[in-house]
Amino acid sequence: YSTRLTALDYETVRNTIPDLLAPIDRRIAYIGGVSVDELDEDEARRSKSCTLRQLIQLYREYRELEQMKPVGPGEIRRYQHWQECAISQTQCAHITKSMLLRERKKLMDSGLSDATVNRYMTCLSSAWTYLVNELELVDAHLPRKISKRREAANHTPAYTDDEVAQIIDLCYAADVEARTNRQATFMHLGPLIELFSETGIRHQFLSSLRWEHVEDLCSDDPRICREMKGGKEVVVPLSARAVVVLQRQWEHSESDYVFPSPAGERHSRRWYARFKRLLDDNGIRDTGKPVHSFRAYVATRLGEAGAGSNQIADMLGVTLKVAEGYRNRTAGQRDNTRDLLNGTTPKSAKKIRVIR
Repeated sequence: YSTRLTALDYETVRNTIPDLLAPIDRRIAYIGGVSVDELDEDEARRSKSCTLRQLIQLYREYRELEQMKPVGPGEIRRYQHWQECAISQTQCAHITKSMLLRERKKLMDSGLSDATVNRYMTCLSSAWTYLVNELELVDAHLPRKISKRREAANHTPAYTDDEVAQIIDLCYAADVEARTNRQATFMHLGPLIELFSETGIRHQFLSSLRWEHVEDLCSDDPRICREMKGGKEVVVPLSARAVVVLQRQWEHSESDYVFPSPAGERHSRRWYARFKRLLDDNGIRDTGKPVHSFRAYVATRLGEAGAGSNQIADMLGVTLKVAEGYRNRTAGQRDNTRDLLNGTTPKSAKKIRVIR
């Protein structure tokens, strides 16, 4: 059945000879804009056929059933692309490597970065693994035969100590102004950014941090324990300055959240727009990634203090490769390397504030 009917023609034929079109109803998702029932996993195995669009839908249902990591907005967008692309209605068994290469070229021509294109291909590869291993409808894993785009080295620029101090002062001043004017807005920008500069925790998790994640605040081993991106649990040791910030928040806290909204609930991400506007209005250097530049700042400080890539990766909850992207090589760090090569003791360890 290869003829593409219009919505009117399809409804006419369906009402006339419903028994003839019943198998078609079960095997396709859309014909001429008319929505019909999706294919289920058992029927896909029986019919030994499934389109790319149906594969993506089945895979997403499989993820939910197996309670795998929740799909984020970015992944949803990438899955939707494969469900709506030019080959979405093609049977998976008939898809060729050249078809996938053409789809990848369309993504590249749309202006997406090589890293983003690789993410789109990774989503497709995950669904194809399900097609090969679970549904067993094809033998060849085509996406794995397509090499990844080479991603350009992209080091996130780090703020300097003076810039961090200026930004924190501006944020505390903005909080005071918001309280004075009784603005119904997020009033914890100062402590949030200060804690961010001391820990480098992802801002999505830090801004929604609960007190249950803060452990042993008054002991010799204060820390934050959170499940980070990828499901990995990260234990972040807290510096003395970070402990002071959290203790101040605890004294005035009436919520389960460390940085709550005015109503005491988890706040929205509107604080980020306020933070970005604050930087722009005061002429702070535009790094292109104002929040990630704090993670780069923490990684750079750790590197100057003598921490290795493994320690930086553990602190930030990322892979070694990503940790290297955050870490900025400085003149002081190069001097340390030179001292080590000469067999002398690095001299800069006492000149910086070390995260313990």
